[in-house]
Amino acid sequence: MKKFLVLCLSFLFYIGCSTHSGYIGHSINTNVELSRNNFKVIGSVAGEARASYIFGFGPTEQSLLGKAQRIMFNQVDSRGHSRAVINVTTDIKISKFIKKPFSDAERLNFD
Repeated sequence: MKKFLVLCLSFLFYIGCSTHSGYIGHSINTNVELSRNNFKVIGSVAGEARASYIFGFGPTEQSLLGKAQRIMFNQVDSRGHSRAVINVTTDIKISKFIKKPFSDAERLNFD
């Protein structure tokens, strides 16, 4: 019984740790020519999603990343404007039973 209790406590301490991973890169292909000075960086946008996992079951990482990016792109307001989103980065923080992906980028406005 004592070994079982030690094993359970070790497991609880193990899952109490959090990890953080991230990458730069995305699958949004745009052809923007930046050889002339006809653009301005008008700010940053960010999106965040959050999900809880029970016994390892929950939404997939891709669906969470997609949700974070949709939230981010909804802040761009590109209707009627010549705008682009560049330098998209994504970070994922995993803590206990919660995954939180973050996605952020820079907005460009073209003349």
